[in-house]
Amino acid sequence: GYQHVFGKAEDGVGTQNSIIPRVGLQFDFRLNDDLSVNLEAIGNLMPDRFNGNEGGKKYDAAANVMLGLTYRFNKGGFELVDVADPRLIASLNDQINQQRSQLSDKDRELDRLRAELAKKPTQPQVIKEVKEETEVILNAVVVFKIGSAKLQDNQEINIYNAAKSLQDNPNVNITVTGYADKATGTAAINQRLSEQRAQAVFDVLTKKYGIAPSRITTEASGDREQPFQIDAWNRVVIFRAKEI
Repeated sequence: GYQHVFGKAEDGVGTQNSIIPRVGLQFDFRLNDDLSVNLEAIGNLMPDRFNGNEGGKKYDAAANVMLGLTYRFNKGGFELVDVADPRLIASLNDQINQQRSQLSDKDRELDRLRAELAKKPTQPQVIKEVKEETEVILNAVVVFKIGSAKLQDNQEINIYNAAKSLQDNPNVNITVTGYADKATGTAAINQRLSEQRAQAVFDVLTKKYGIAPSRITTEASGDREQPFQIDAWNRVVIFRAKEI
């Protein structure tokens, strides 16, 4: 460091400019998540004349040691979250678009058949139209951490989207299927984990968003089925909607 000392003529002390070497060490010993002990040591090496008193030495040394205690009232830190892989979302969107394309093809076929029926002579008969149940993968998927069935905050928007779809379409029911990746855990553990994941989503839909339990079917595939080729993608719950 740099030091400037103002002179004091009546005491015989002149103005001084000095370069002072300084060395410091600081330690932090964490006792637990909230409490830690701090130790700081600082040493300065100054010319003997810096205070106007010369004692026959070339340099004067000074050292400071401080001991402190730190308590964290508000627990801080970061929580590691698994962000959904964009490739997973893209893959699901591809499946959704494929389902929509198939529905469009069926609608065109129905329109063609209706047009043919309209051209035929009217006969005194009852024509009953049977509506086919169509299963569609919703544009929502809930991703979990490895070995966990706890919902992450950044995944609840996907449950909200499914709930909103059910609220807007009262003639639609859904199946909530839980999965686990085959690369980790045993078959028994993965089966239980997939059941817990499906149940966690079911609870949010019914308790938070008021969806009738009768409109939701929960299934658990464990690691018997792997919807995706990448292991991390299979730690999910997938929604499938069926019109009734």
